[in-house]
Amino acid sequence: MRALLFTVVSVFAGALALAQTPPQAREGDSVAWHVVRPGETLSAITYKYLGDASLWPENQRLNPGISDPDKLTPGQRVLVITAREIAARRAKVDKLSRKVDKKLQQESWLAAHIGDQLVEREGLRTFGSSSAELGLDDGTRLQMTENSIVFLREYKSSIRKVDRSKIEVVEGGVDLAIAPAARRSRREVEVLIGDVQARPKAVGGATEARARRDAETKSAKLMVYAGTTEVESAGVKVQVPKGMGTSVKEGAPPAPPQKLLAAPALVTPAAGAESRGATELTWSPVPRAASYIVEVCRDAKCAGLAGRQTGLTDTKAAFASLPAGALFWRVTARSQGGLDGYPSKPRALSMIRVISGRVLLDDRRGVRDNLPLAGIGGALVRLHLDNGDGAPGDGDVMMGEVRTDARGAFELGRVENGTFWVVVEARSASPSGSWREQTYGPAGSLCSDAEGGTSMLTAAGVCYGGRRGGVPDAFETLAGSEHVARVEVSDQDELPDLEFAFSDTAVTTASDSEPAVQGSLRQFVLNSQAVSGNHIMQFVPMEPANATAGDASWWRVSLVAPLPALPDRTLIEGEAMRAQRPFARIDSNPGTLGSSDAVGVDAARIVNPDRPELEIDGRGSVPVLISGRALGGVSNVALIGATRQLIESTGEFAVSNSIIGLGADGSVPTSAPIVGIDTTGTLRIERTLVAHQSAVGIRVWSDDGRPRLVARDLEATGCGPHPVLQIRSSGAVIERSYIHRCDDAAGSVGIEFQGRSVALGAICRNHMVTGSTIRGFDAGIVLRLGAMDNVIEGNVIDASGHGIMFQHIQSFWTPKGNRISRNSFLGGGEPISLEGRPGLGFEEKKLYELAVSCAGSGTSVDRGLDFMGVGTIKRDGSSLRVTGTVCPDTTVEIYARSEGKIEYVGSVKGDAAGAVDAVVETPGGAPRDLALVTIDKTGTTSRMKFGSIR
Repeated sequence: MRALLFTVVSVFAGALALAQTPPQAREGDSVAWHVVRPGETLSAITYKYLGDASLWPENQRLNPGISDPDKLTPGQRVLVITAREIAARRAKVDKLSRKVDKKLQQESWLAAHIGDQLVEREGLRTFGSSSAELGLDDGTRLQMTENSIVFLREYKSSIRKVDRSKIEVVEGGVDLAIAPAARRSRREVEVLIGDVQARPKAVGGATEARARRDAETKSAKLMVYAGTTEVESAGVKVQVPKGMGTSVKEGAPPAPPQKLLAAPALVTPAAGAESRGATELTWSPVPRAASYIVEVCRDAKCAGLAGRQTGLTDTKAAFASLPAGALFWRVTARSQGGLDGYPSKPRALSMIRVISGRVLLDDRRGVRDNLPLAGIGGALVRLHLDNGDGAPGDGDVMMGEVRTDARGAFELGRVENGTFWVVVEARSASPSGSWREQTYGPAGSLCSDAEGGTSMLTAAGVCYGGRRGGVPDAFETLAGSEHVARVEVSDQDELPDLEFAFSDTAVTTASDSEPAVQGSLRQFVLNSQAVSGNHIMQFVPMEPANATAGDASWWRVSLVAPLPALPDRTLIEGEAMRAQRPFARIDSNPGTLGSSDAVGVDAARIVNPDRPELEIDGRGSVPVLISGRALGGVSNVALIGATRQLIESTGEFAVSNSIIGLGADGSVPTSAPIVGIDTTGTLRIERTLVAHQSAVGIRVWSDDGRPRLVARDLEATGCGPHPVLQIRSSGAVIERSYIHRCDDAAGSVGIEFQGRSVALGAICRNHMVTGSTIRGFDAGIVLRLGAMDNVIEGNVIDASGHGIMFQHIQSFWTPKGNRISRNSFLGGGEPISLEGRPGLGFEEKKLYELAVSCAGSGTSVDRGLDFMGVGTIKRDGSSLRVTGTVCPDTTVEIYARSEGKIEYVGSVKGDAAGAVDAVVETPGGAPRDLALVTIDKTGTTSRMKFGSIR
């Protein structure tokens, strides 16, 4: 009895405990007590709240006291699930290749990564030669090809175990692989292509289909490779079975299904073949194929796209570059209607990845697009594997080295993923005796920023001086190497050809030393000696300027020893350029140097030289600064600091836009050369200032009688008793120039044209001085022995002594054919003076009889203002009336004299008989004090005769 009582009490206590602590509901479920009504079963109650009677076991778990779900007592209280929260479905990015973006609900497009999860209303976008694979949680796989956009428009589960997926193809195409549905679950997959709906259905297995939006034809394409798919558009439904496809034009019903084309048979390369660089793929033609699609992938299912070509009408495709590693390729034939047939079975292809490129010769003024450069053979190229610190150093492992072939090409052996440094030795890329400087590099090149730092190129471009400005290449170690490029090797990136370019003519540093350093002025001259051809210096400074004056700055090369002689066709070009494309001039030393005075009787302005950005300083320790032996020159430079000559040349030499004898800022150096420019060859000089020499500014000295000087926009000053320009040659041309004094030294001469003995023949001839000003000398222009056929015209000659002087005249070598016309004379001396040579019995009168005689008869008609014999000059208001007789075809030039000035007024000319009757207009009023010269038909000009008229 006591045992039975204990049992009853225990059962009651257990039942009470169960009623008080029911089982816990699952997370996300809402529960409540329900009072059973007559006839209700647990499944009926479950359907009432959840809409799915099959979930009644979930409610029975909450009510362990219910043994039979179909036998409930009216009024009984049961705990039931009244609502269930369904977790959001997620799709996972399982694979991607190259550039793929994702679009989240509240975000703009972002870079996608493997493992990213997408929910409803989110999508993916692929770019060219890119792909992605998206795995849905129901086992459906989506493979997106290149240039596609796909969104999960509806992606949810219901409490009834129905997984609903609506996939919208906005652009491009997608391959679907739908696995058979799991037991007791249902799946609804719908693909939207514009207003077309496609509903793949698994029949006894998986479904495989391809959906594509054709933007060109504004149609949807649906191809079924396994299972069946229902396609609906414009209210019409069509069943597309395996091996068939349909096209649907925008707003139209689906076209009748058509049979898909067979898979092409692949031909070459053979399965598993190795390839490197450019690869050609071939296959057999497919009947009725309009075009082909070729895909190269990183996996056999082609989820990771490595390369793709479409629209091919031939049965071959060439890929210039493919990523290294194990690849697969397949071909699909496309019908005339745009339906994709069965893809071929993927064929394995092994791509060998190498780092390749070329070493090139930049033999022009900078590397230019679309202009091929010659390769440099024999250049040494090394490959280093980075040790993980991301900086080139001696801790990095050298993987190998090669020399470039005759085309300048190199190939560095098989590489795996990682960071590498490619290094070119500049010495090996240079002929014997030279040391070329880098001018161009590939993306990843380490390049000087010209401010003392180093930057990395994000794209191929100019790279002057390597990675550190003013530092020569020390190839023995990676840390000391200057011509370095970083290469990142990964499965995601193609490796472009690396192109390095080097130049014989690039100057990147103001440093000077012996032996010469790479990129220096001295090395440029040595390179020019070692390599034939034209050598125009490229001055691209890759270090800060080392000379300043106020806000101005420039680069000063302080020579430690004389420079080597310039070889043939070599120009020192000091115009500083920025290392960029297109090139731009550095104007860190702005302004010009020189006088602003007008020159010549026409008051023209000479073009002053720019203040240069390059100064070459001999520091008073070199006898000659620049020495030329053949065709050469300097431009845009300042030259100072030589003890004997700043420029000494025996060949043809050109000087332009330069400062000879002063610093780049116009400052006067502590030492002066004897001669500024000294040549026994030919000198062409323009837009240049020559100053601060102790003797002659420019000396041209030659006995061969050939033209040796051409000067324009020249300003030259003299500071001693010597001539500023001293010329012993023929045919000099000096125009629009300014020759003047900088002190009051006695015996000074502006321009001296030298002659020589009669036995050697006259060379003081055919000179021309026009439109210039010669100011401040004892004698403006001196023509010595044998002066013939020279022209001095349109100049302003301001001399305290004689304006134009003929010296060392001999009776047997009389000046003739010298045309002196339209000049203005200032100063107290004789405008045109003739000085005989003492001790030779010279008679001045005889010279004039020869100079102005009619037809060389020896009869003098040179008698001052009455030299015309019967002629007269009369004032008539603002004009002069000239009548009389002169030698036939002789010109009489009339000058006005006033307050130490003699200025050209006009001229008259006799006819064939010598008769003159002319009016000379004088707008400023007819002068009373006149000066006259005669110029005969040979150009011979007489001395100037003075007189006055009433």
